[in-house]
Amino acid sequence: NVIITNYETTIKENENYYIKEKGGKVTEYWVPNTIQILRTENISERILLLKNRPQSIIYEINVKLDDSGFNEIK
Repeated sequence: NVIITNYETTIKENENYYIKEKGGKVTEYWVPNTIQILRTENISERILLLKNRPQSIIYEINVKLDDSGFNEIK
């Protein structure tokens, strides 16, 4: 599975935040079986949950839909 980041991307990992990539890079995550897209109260926003198994690490990315597609909420 691949995430392409156009801007600085912050990913929540086990209650800590880590900067994974900056500007136009491709990041690979091993997330077999589980990628969830969760709805929020705001119709244009989603939460992406990438679950890394078997370690049970969850990567959480908040995104918002705009003219260019879904982008991370800063």
